[in-house]
This record gives sequence, structure tokens and C-alpha cells, in this order.
Amino acid sequence: MEKQKLNDLIITCVRQVLEEAASGHSVNITNESKLYGSGGLLDSLSLVRLIADVEEEIYQKTHKTITLADEKAMSQKNSPFKSIISLSDYIEKLLTE
Repeated sequence: MEKQKLNDLIITCVRQVLEEAASGHSVNITNESKLYGSGGLLDSLSLVRLIADVEEEIYQKTHKTITLADEKAMSQKNSPFKSIISLSDYIEKLLTE
């Protein structure tokens, strides 16, 4: 999957999660947007929803099943859930394995 298309997919999913959570966020979401943690767009429940949505969208687009929240992801020094870019980088790795 092309990198920009992957970034766009994640951004679309983040927007949907924020809308469903009625969080009131009206920020411009970019590739550099922070997802989770201090100053992030998502709380823990919204992050879980994002993970499920992204996994489903990836399957719909590529017919590949990936698992984003597993021991491998959680044990990394730099969290793949830190930003749009870090998540797309992690997904790229999973898709090429």
C-alpha cells in the first residue's frame, strides 16, 4: 500500500473516531499529528476504536489481516501509536512481513 494512501486512511479513521466520540476536536489532522499520549488527539478508549477501525480498513483494502495491538507493538521503544507517521510506518512493516 502506498505510503500517502496509508497516511490518508489513518487520518480518515482518526476523524471518524473523533466524530463518534463527540470530542469537539476541530483540529487540522496531518501526518505529523500526535495520536496518543501527552497532547495526543485520542484517549485510551478512542485509541482502541482507532486500532479496530484501521485493522478493518487495511483488511478491506489489502485483504491482509494485521494486528496492531500486540506484544510486538507494546514492547517497542517508540510507540507506533505516537503519531500518524509512526503508525503508518509500523503498518508498512506489518504488511511487508
